Amino acid sequence: QIESETNYKGDQLNGKSTFWNKNGQKFGEGNYKDGKSDGKWTWWNKKSQKDEEVNYKDGVLVNKTIFKYSYFTGHLKSEKKYKDGECVSGDC
Repeated sequence: QIESETNYKGDQLNGKSTFWNKNGQKFGEGNYKDGKSDGKWTWWNKKSQKDEEVNYKDGVLVNKTIFKYSYFTGHLKSEKKYKDGECVSGDC
């Protein structure tokens, strides 16, 4: 079972990376540039619902969104958006 697929340029991470759990479900995906996280990273929960979206620029966190779902219905309940480490919208 494949756990991850990552591209390299020389000895540095470079390009798209994808991660799967032991059941074969994709749970993470994003990009590296010159060994650093760069661009959008997305993480999913066990129900294949989007859990987090995180944006990086040259390895530095730019912003992120955390998604919360109703335990009973599975519907999206709230989104919290963060910038520079602080909650800027949603249920802060």
